[in-house]
Amino acid sequence: MSRHHLVLTRMAPATVMGLILLAGVCACESTRSGPGGAPVEVKVSVVNGTPVVNPEDTTAHEGDNVHWVFQGHDAKEFEIIFTSVADSPFEWRKQAGASVWGTVKAGAAKGGKKTDYKYSVDVGGKVRDPRIIIEPKS
Repeated sequence: MSRHHLVLTRMAPATVMGLILLAGVCACESTRSGPGGAPVEVKVSVVNGTPVVNPEDTTAHEGDNVHWVFQGHDAKEFEIIFTSVADSPFEWRKQAGASVWGTVKAGAAKGGKKTDYKYSVDVGGKVRDPRIIIEPKS
C-alpha cells in the first residue's frame, strides 16, 4: 500500500470526495486554453478613480481563451468594448461583468500575421484604451 493511499484512507470520506471534486474542477479549468492550458489573464482595477489594465498590452494566439478579471476586494463590473465585431478578435463586440471571457477566433491574426486590436475598458464611465495583440496559432 502506498503512502498516499494510507493518507487517503485515514481522511474522512467527505474530505476525500472534496479532493476528488476539486481535482475535477482544476482539470476543467485548465482546458480553457492559453499557453500550458491556462487562460490568458488580464487584470482590471481602479487606482485613484482611473481604470488600470495589467498587462496594458496583452498577447494571445488564435484559439486562446482570454479572461479579464477585476482585482481587489470591491469587485466592480466593467465593459470590454471593441469598435465592431469585424474589429474584434472575438465573436463579440462588447461584454460586461466583474469577469469577462472570450475565445480568440480563427483568422483574428489577419493574413496569418501578428495583428493589434485596440479596445476600451470602461469602469463606471471612466475609460482605458489598451490593446490585445493576436498571433497566429502556433
